[in-house]
Amino acid sequence: MRKTLFTMVAVLGALAAQGCASDVGDAGATLRAVDEGTLTSQVLYMAPDVSAIPLAAAELEALGVDRADATPVRVEVFDDVAVAWHAPYGEPVITREGIVALWSVVNRVPTAGELEAGESPVVVSPSGTSETPTVAWSPSGVAAEVEEDLSQTPTVSTAEQTIIDFFDRVGTPEELWFVGQLAGYHPGCI
Repeated sequence: MRKTLFTMVAVLGALAAQGCASDVGDAGATLRAVDEGTLTSQVLYMAPDVSAIPLAAAELEALGVDRADATPVRVEVFDDVAVAWHAPYGEPVITREGIVALWSVVNRVPTAGELEAGESPVVVSPSGTSETPTVAWSPSGVAAEVEEDLSQTPTVSTAEQTIIDFFDRVGTPEELWFVGQLAGYHPGCI
């Protein structure tokens, strides 16, 4: 009887560990370098069946997805957390119920002033859905190909270098920590 109970506990523990390991793989696959200014300055759309990353209206159309089938969001980026707020009329609903997605900010470093006069950076699309290698702007002013695994740390835009892990933390054990971080930026709202 004790051996059977021990075996059942061991099997359940192995299955639980395997489930946790799959989450880690999913998180690493969703790292993207983004232009923070572009990401936060417009209404984007969440369509989880198509992409874990918010899409612009034109990107939805290119993928054949109707806007009515996606959730409109406004994205806000902080030091450790990024959030997609539901934005039914273009303005974010900043409440606990208004949270559509929570993401981890992996790297966010100010890089303003590093562009020479006349230079214009090539930036990474918020969706990162293109089949061709992503091109990002580097401090030297030379465009560089970014490996899919992001083994390089690209810089983007003239304002911020922002790398976000677009693995959504809503519904995970980490959600409470992320919401706690947001409460520090929006006290009384969340």
